[in-house]
Amino acid sequence: MSISDPLTLLRDFTTSGRNVQLLENHIVFGSTRFERSAPSAYREARKKGSYYPIDALCFFLQNHDKPHAEYVGLCGKEKVKPVTLTDRKALYEYLTGIIDTTPSIDIEGVPAVQPVRAAGSEKLSDDYGKGEQAAGDMEMEEAVEDEEAVAEKRARAAEQARETAARVAEAKTAFAKIIDAPGDAQAEPSADGDEPGSQAAKAANAEKPMHAARAFLKADYSVTKAIVKRELRMRTRQSVLLAPVASTFPVVTQILEGFRKKNAALLEVEARRARHGHPPPT
Repeated sequence: MSISDPLTLLRDFTTSGRNVQLLENHIVFGSTRFERSAPSAYREARKKGSYYPIDALCFFLQNHDKPHAEYVGLCGKEKVKPVTLTDRKALYEYLTGIIDTTPSIDIEGVPAVQPVRAAGSEKLSDDYGKGEQAAGDMEMEEAVEDEEAVAEKRARAAEQARETAARVAEAKTAFAKIIDAPGDAQAEPSADGDEPGSQAAKAANAEKPMHAARAFLKADYSVTKAIVKRELRMRTRQSVLLAPVASTFPVVTQILEGFRKKNAALLEVEARRARHGHPPPT
């Protein structure tokens, strides 16, 4: 990391949670400060060659959560160049470490800028003085350590992902063997010498493949749960009308009672004919 690159400094301080001060004439990164108007290496997307000043990027970070119209109004009050609506998303993601780069960054083309000292201090020498150089070296070491820690964390995560995938694949194979095994298959003798038909041998042989399949069952649980949640229970005539737990059917009873009342006279005639043996009318 170069202390003469304010864009890199702003991103490093933002991602590491360190404070950046926006003063009247300067923007301060720890022991390093720049003129507020110093150009950053971030160009406007719609105006190639026009670089945002570093105070514009810092002020944008402080007000990124505000609606664009309100943010532009604040920029006018503070006399800060506003970040365009087109550039907001990519700029915020870069400065906060979500993405590593954007086409708007031009490190090589941006005019070189030098850090300055606070008013009243001695003029900065060519190597920025021993104290400034030591501060820059410390910042460089911190950045290198942060990158190494991130790389180590990513490597551990990748290794864990590979191990998990291997365990799931192995468990999936074991589970498939359990499903495909015939129900009357004989159990193999256990390592303790138990007879194949004994309860101890059956328990030992059953436990081994199921134990191996647990990783697959656990990994598949979230997917299966989501599928079951979307499924509808099957409804059939047996489950709705002929359910064994239902002793009465109020809706059906109500329909039949209404029919009986509506056709009471006709039903009475049919009942008399049935009692006296008269054939029903054709």
